[in-house]
Parts: sequence; structure tokens; C-alpha cells
Amino acid sequence: MKYLLIFAALSLSACITNSEFDQEQAFQKCKNIDQKTSRDRCLSEAVEDAKRDRQKVNDRLQQQHEDAERRELERAKAGVEQD
Repeated sequence: MKYLLIFAALSLSACITNSEFDQEQAFQKCKNIDQKTSRDRCLSEAVEDAKRDRQKVNDRLQQQHEDAERRELERAKAGVEQD
């Protein structure tokens, strides 16, 4: 239970850090746009792009983890069948 709480706390802090990082990147990308509505649109799109990119990376990591678990299970089955 203790480890679950630690994991939850670390995950929450990572989400907050990523959100702040996305906003900072968006600001840097759009800071030279003078018109407020265009700058706001640029900021919104930049943050959404960063979120999408991060989600793709998370999905890829999750798939790699699932593939590794599947391979390990298949190896374990093969070892049992050989015995």
C-alpha cells in the first residue's frame, strides 16, 4: 500500500511538471506573435501538440511493456513444456 501511495504521488508530480513544461515550450514558440488572438491560438495548439506527442510516447512505452510481458510469459510456458 505504501508503494502505491508513493507511485501515485510521483505520477501526480510528473503530470504537473509535464504540464508546466508544455506551457513553457508553447510560450517560447509563440512569444513573437503580436496579435493576441493569434498568439492565444498558437499557445493552445502548441500545448495540445505537446500533449499528443507525450501520449504517443506513453502508448509506445505501454506497448513495449506489454510485449515484454508477453515474451516472458511465452518463455516461461516453453520452459514448463520442456521439463
